Amino acid sequence: MREGIPHLPPLVYFLGVDASTHISIYLAEIRRRSRWLHALRGAAVYCASLAGLALLLLGAAAVARLDGALQLLGLGLPLVGLVALAVHLVVVFRRLRDAKHLAELVGERVPALRSDLVSSVELIDEARRGPVRFSTAMLGALSQQTAERLGKVDPRRVVASTGLRRAAMGLAAAAVAWAGALALAPEALREAAARLLRFELRAPEKVAEEPLVGDLRVTYYYPPHTGRPPRRVESSTGHLSGPPGTRALIQTTAMVPLTDGALVFEAREGRRTTRHPLTIVRSLSVQTELLLRAEGTYHFEVVRSAGERVRDPVEHRVELEPDERPRVTLYGPPEELEIAQRQKVELAYQAEDDVGLSGVELAYQLGSGPTQRLPLWKSDPRTRQRSAAGKHEWDLSTLGLRAGARVAYWIEAIDNDAVLGPKRGLSATAHLRVFSPEEKHQRTLQQQQELAEQALELLSGRLLLFGSEASVAGSGQLDRALALHRGHGRLVDGLRELRLRMKQDPLTPEAVVRTVAAIRRRQSVALEGETKLLKELEAAKRRGAPRPSQLAPVETQNRKLVTALELDALLLADLLEEQRLQGLVSLTQDLQEARKKLAELLARYKRSQSEQLKRELLREIAAMERKLQQLQAQLASLRSTVPDEYLNREALAQVKAGEELKRMSQLLQQGKIADVEAALASLDQKLARMQSLLGGNLQDYRGQRMSEREAAYGKLLDRVRDLEGQQRGLARRTEQVVGQYQKRATSLMQTKVQPMLKRALAKARKLAKAVEEVDERRLPDFQQEQLGRVRARVQGLQGVLQQGDLEQALHMAQRANNGLRTLKEDLADDLEGAGAWQGQALRKALGGTRRAQSLAAELQSDLETALPPPGSLLRAEDRQELGKLRRSQQTLRREAQQLLRKLQSEEAGARLLGPAARRSLRQSEEYMGQAAERLGAAHPQEAQGAQEEAADRLAQLQKQVQQSRQPRDPTGESSYRERVPIPGAETFRPPKEFRQDLLDAMKEKAPSRYRRMVKRYYEELVR
Repeated sequence: MREGIPHLPPLVYFLGVDASTHISIYLAEIRRRSRWLHALRGAAVYCASLAGLALLLLGAAAVARLDGALQLLGLGLPLVGLVALAVHLVVVFRRLRDAKHLAELVGERVPALRSDLVSSVELIDEARRGPVRFSTAMLGALSQQTAERLGKVDPRRVVASTGLRRAAMGLAAAAVAWAGALALAPEALREAAARLLRFELRAPEKVAEEPLVGDLRVTYYYPPHTGRPPRRVESSTGHLSGPPGTRALIQTTAMVPLTDGALVFEAREGRRTTRHPLTIVRSLSVQTELLLRAEGTYHFEVVRSAGERVRDPVEHRVELEPDERPRVTLYGPPEELEIAQRQKVELAYQAEDDVGLSGVELAYQLGSGPTQRLPLWKSDPRTRQRSAAGKHEWDLSTLGLRAGARVAYWIEAIDNDAVLGPKRGLSATAHLRVFSPEEKHQRTLQQQQELAEQALELLSGRLLLFGSEASVAGSGQLDRALALHRGHGRLVDGLRELRLRMKQDPLTPEAVVRTVAAIRRRQSVALEGETKLLKELEAAKRRGAPRPSQLAPVETQNRKLVTALELDALLLADLLEEQRLQGLVSLTQDLQEARKKLAELLARYKRSQSEQLKRELLREIAAMERKLQQLQAQLASLRSTVPDEYLNREALAQVKAGEELKRMSQLLQQGKIADVEAALASLDQKLARMQSLLGGNLQDYRGQRMSEREAAYGKLLDRVRDLEGQQRGLARRTEQVVGQYQKRATSLMQTKVQPMLKRALAKARKLAKAVEEVDERRLPDFQQEQLGRVRARVQGLQGVLQQGDLEQALHMAQRANNGLRTLKEDLADDLEGAGAWQGQALRKALGGTRRAQSLAAELQSDLETALPPPGSLLRAEDRQELGKLRRSQQTLRREAQQLLRKLQSEEAGARLLGPAARRSLRQSEEYMGQAAERLGAAHPQEAQGAQEEAADRLAQLQKQVQQSRQPRDPTGESSYRERVPIPGAETFRPPKEFRQDLLDAMKEKAPSRYRRMVKRYYEELVR
């Protein structure tokens, strides 16, 4: 029996009670547990209900006007709920006293015991009341069996806490609701609770017939952020007006004796009423305070000495002065601007507020992502500024933009409202789209392919027009000739559009642009002769069908057009495939650059183990994988057009650079840095192999499909290299003569050097500053290199002047002057065809170059004047050598002139050399002429400078020829890294109000010792 009922208290077993007593004790345990459970559950339900009801009442009090009935309801419902809880517990506890009810409760939880337990309880109860009609032995056996089964049932299983858990969840939900309300609107809950608890059971107030108070005196204390001093209004009507957060001190005199009183304010929105007690200062003088936070009306209430409550009949208005949102204007580049990923966009803004500004921010959104903000301006907390204006260069390289991304941006100005919270004013939203050079280049190639197909279709039509297969004659042939002529005109127009698009495409080589221009020019010229013939035949057709003899000239002209069209259609197709192969090479170059960046990031990550660098490494690897996938896609697209011998598909397939990238990503995530470095070295080899294969494919294609053009390029480069070599040889021979002259000049200038050096060094420093100020951001690469060489020469010029070498200083001054003069001429030529934005930058660079060149020419003239004339120091053998050099220089100049005339006259020359390259050759020829002239005048130093400049122009010409065959910008970005300015940015000025504020501030006297500095500061601000 002891083993059968493990859950009963040990005392029960010690007493050795029977089975009926065991059942009674078990049911008593169930009763005890049930009472605690019902009590706790009832308390939790009551508390949760009370919390929810209180929150609802406070919400109602916060948005609506309270009357006595609502306040009584709010105070009475908790009491009603408490009474209901007590009644519920009494009823439950009474039911729990019934053993049969407890047995049924156990039976609901353990259905297998229900029948036996209920029967045992009923029979035991009947046996205790008197004689029974059943066998007591059977009752004992039933009780014994029931007690044994009951002892195996845990009371905790019978008295489940499911209801208690639900009540606890309700209580937790009420707590969360309270926490949220306190976090979102603590002030509103506080005011609502104050109104709800200030319930008074008082008699209805009585409205007086006469005013209860006299004239009002109001003192306004404005919020600190407005910067307004306190203001006192005597004999006020009581109508209050001020910005939100203003504290109004109201003082008046009571017209009747009073013991108590209040100012009653009723808000216009929500009909909320608040009471502000009156303070009796002395006798009948009273005062109170009202914080202006909402518009509405107020009146006075007083309690007379007899306890009578009386209301003043006069209602006073409370009005809020509106605090407008800040006004802000954004000045930027044109809407829907296309920019590069690493470009800088210049923005300007003007912001103003009626009270004061706390800051200005640039807000932007990448696609559908979250809004991000960049601080542009922040006010000084010690001052109050109502306006702000400025410029900002937005560096897009910090955003990590991808090609094709769209960015929306605007300016936000924040006021300094510390009462209702800062308000934001927004400018109009502008948009920019990240420039995708590959996408633009693909559109260019697509248009070129369409024109090539159009040319082939036109060629087939012209071949059949007068051929043996022609099925029509006379008028029919004329109609077909007219249709083909119109189609040919559309081809010429399409070539013109293609050339314009190619000029705007940074991935199209300059040589291709010139070739397309030459094709359009040839086709246009060939078409002009047919135009005149067809016009005459079309006029003759009105008089009758044209005869074969009349169509003969058209047939002859058609054969000429067929010949020209055959060559140009094939050339267009070859150029198309050449550019596609060139695109593959450019992609491998991009991958090589990305690998170098990856190696730098990996070295930094190895030192710092930064998680940010690790994420950046993974992003770079993912970008390289996308670039490699793009290369593979373009390679697959060429299978149908480019023969297999120009692709080496099998060799490229064995490179498998993509596998190295995936392995690097996995190793990096596992933290195996050494293995990542090994994988990076393997990737470097594979990329080099890939670049070598694709570069060889391109060279093979050019050599076999464009052999004539390649031979012309090779011949031109060989000729230019030969001219450069001969020119540098003449410069070296001239330098030997200059060396002899300098030795003799130095011995004669011992006493005159120092005064001259001091003046020349000062001018050289001014020249260096002027050269550094030349704006080079929008100059082409070769002009930037030329400016860099000039800056290096000017730095060297200062060095040799400090060493006291006037002769070498003169040489370097000549070189600097020649370089600046050439750069000035280049900029002037480029300015003629430049657009508005580029022209503005070129004009600025040209102005700086002119100033620097003027200083260089002045310094050269001073040095030439200081040194003795070379002719007076040259020996006879030196003069003979100069004569030989002059004749050799003239011969070399004639060769350069012949090459220049040949390239300018031949159409092939126009394709080989662009305007900039022809200009370099022309400048080289001009410097050769200057060198020959100075050699004849016995000025070897000046001749040597001109000779070296001529050689430099020839070297630059070779570089320009080679670059003209490459994409002008392989990454599509270098020519777009400069700042995108605001149109008319020079006319941007701060707003009129801002200038007026500064002018007013300038009128205030500053301390005498600071007046000059303050004046300069204000003048700079309003400039």
